[in-house]
Amino acid sequence: MVFMILIGMPVLILALSLAWRYATGPFWLGTNSDPSYQYLINSLYLAEHRVPLYFQHPGTTVQALGAVIIKAFNAFVPNSLMVEHVLRDPEFYLHAMYAALIIFYTATLAALSIAAYRRSRDLTFAFLIQASAFLYLTMCKEEGFTHVLANMCPETLLIGLINLYGLCLLRAFFVEDNKSMLLTSLGWGVVYGLMLGTKFTCLALVVIPLVLLSTFRNRLFFCLAALAAFVLATSPVWSRYQAMWGNLYGMLTHTGFRGNGQQGFIAWESFRDGLTQTFVQQWLLLGSVILALIFVLYHWIIQGQGKKLNKAYSWAVWTGITIMLQYVIVAKETTYHYMIPAAGLFGFFVALMYLGHAVKQRIWQAGMLFFIALSLISSLMDMKNFYTSSMVMQNFSKEVYKHQEGVLCGFYRNSSIPFSLAFGDICYGLKAYADVRQRLYPNQYVMDITQYKIDEPQGTYVEDLLAQNQNVYLYGSALAETSFSPMLKVKMIEQSGSEAMYKVLGANDKKAAQMYYMAEMALSQGQGQIAYMLAQHAKALGMPVARDLVAEMDRMIAKKESQ
Repeated sequence: MVFMILIGMPVLILALSLAWRYATGPFWLGTNSDPSYQYLINSLYLAEHRVPLYFQHPGTTVQALGAVIIKAFNAFVPNSLMVEHVLRDPEFYLHAMYAALIIFYTATLAALSIAAYRRSRDLTFAFLIQASAFLYLTMCKEEGFTHVLANMCPETLLIGLINLYGLCLLRAFFVEDNKSMLLTSLGWGVVYGLMLGTKFTCLALVVIPLVLLSTFRNRLFFCLAALAAFVLATSPVWSRYQAMWGNLYGMLTHTGFRGNGQQGFIAWESFRDGLTQTFVQQWLLLGSVILALIFVLYHWIIQGQGKKLNKAYSWAVWTGITIMLQYVIVAKETTYHYMIPAAGLFGFFVALMYLGHAVKQRIWQAGMLFFIALSLISSLMDMKNFYTSSMVMQNFSKEVYKHQEGVLCGFYRNSSIPFSLAFGDICYGLKAYADVRQRLYPNQYVMDITQYKIDEPQGTYVEDLLAQNQNVYLYGSALAETSFSPMLKVKMIEQSGSEAMYKVLGANDKKAAQMYYMAEMALSQGQGQIAYMLAQHAKALGMPVARDLVAEMDRMIAKKESQ
């Protein structure tokens, strides 16, 4: 039984993770390429000693790992040949990077369960502390986001680092002598610094060590170690610190996503809608938050009655508070993968509640078994749906490229290796490998539907292609035909799942389209007067959707004046 819980459960999680990797299909699928190919290309930049451009998360720990793996397979070849190897077979390198991340996660999960048992000599405690691993299995229902256990992204590294964070938490809880606590504080700080270098969304987890470490000296050493580890983890982008902090400041001081919108902290309507959608999709995660809320409220009631709580209860309370605080940290966009830090604390929260509450072990064990059963059933059902969807997308992609006639332009969520490589090199990329990609994959057109021009070949416009060939097609996300209307007139000719193919019927006036997009950008930045002027110009030039934008802004002005 001991072996089954301490080793068997991590092995089960590894098997399910690999099953999820198979079910979600290759990384070049439209639903998988963002962000995996961005991290692959930026890892290649780093392997070539270039400064990565994808630093907003910041995610540099993932890029550093990727660079090491790329270099390991190309140790004795020049950089030019290394680049060609990666671009010829990107899936091999992505799967190698994924393998490193998932093995690290499984190993740290096993280490955590063994440490929990050795520290507590309580098998139920070691059993409960692995609850987060099963909660992760259910967090996969948002369209366009690959399961965290099947992806190559910062969250896949973060869940392993959270296990190391848990090892430090356990040591701090069970060991109280001053020398050991000092070492624990330093180790905890290093782990937390690496977590911040992986994803800023784990910011809330600083609360637990700052509150629960016993002395000011320990807290100070934790902070210094965390700072040093973060600076080291982000060393590849030191030259981009100003842009990184500017991006973070913009997110904190504007109500929209990624620094857009009006000045302020949050748009409450968007926060409410996003939170509701996330909870509807992630019902087990919702249950964990409700449990944390009830427990914290119960603690306050007990404390108000003058009763003293034991150490395990107090630590569980602060873990529960941190879980709820996570939702404030990601209030601007409450998508599931930003909730990973909260889910990662769930196992510690439950295990600490168990230590602090005098309830029979069998009740906790039964509850955990019930939770595991729910997680497995939900995960296996979702896995089947993901597998079906990935096979549909693969077959659709094969048919599109097999029977290609005329000119085919790929745009966001296009399922192909050439487009995925271009996406990684263009979106938060340096566009460093355009020549190599075009040599390896000739006659590929890459389009950004938020702009009027085609990204590659550079300087190409849709009207240029239409002048050369009447059959110009677009292949990418399934969008309404009107989504292209600021610049293009299109007709959807085939749809398969979340992807579709369109035929371009004509292009709108270039100047009008540019005016319209400038108006939208100005509006997103809170420059209402400039946006209104630009929208009026686009309307005068005959842009149909500009009329709708002007009408919407007129209503906003009238509403503001009436107040």
